[in-house]
Amino acid sequence: MLFDFVEAGHFDYFLVGGRYTLLEQEPLATLFPACERKGTKIVIGGPYNSGNLVTGPVKDATFNTKIAPPAVLDRVARLHAVCEKHNVPLPAAALQFPLGHKQVVSVIPGARSVAELEQNLEFMRWPIPTALWSELREENLIDPAAPLPS
Repeated sequence: MLFDFVEAGHFDYFLVGGRYTLLEQEPLATLFPACERKGTKIVIGGPYNSGNLVTGPVKDATFNTKIAPPAVLDRVARLHAVCEKHNVPLPAAALQFPLGHKQVVSVIPGARSVAELEQNLEFMRWPIPTALWSELREENLIDPAAPLPS
């Protein structure tokens, strides 16, 4: 739908909810190039995909507001393992990943309390080694076309 909008008009920004995350990078193929052509910037909402990129691969984890299917839980487990290897919390990688793309100007993780806001700020400041991003790409957990945060 957003692709149709960007092609039909002129917009400064789009809010893309849960579609450009560590789990989903489909907008790289169509939406993001169209936005770049038209000068439309992207704000990412839902970088945790309804929470499973915070909770990790636990029973009853949610993905896009529903119980995560086994394939998603497996992918989250693989993401989590790479992050642990590099001493990076999975939610820190999830929060910072979208900002590697030049069209993305902001990320809205959401918070239900001051404690969650403070935790999001900590995740945003967490130092992430380049090796983590490289390994995620080598393990085919990030689209080869996805720009990586520096």
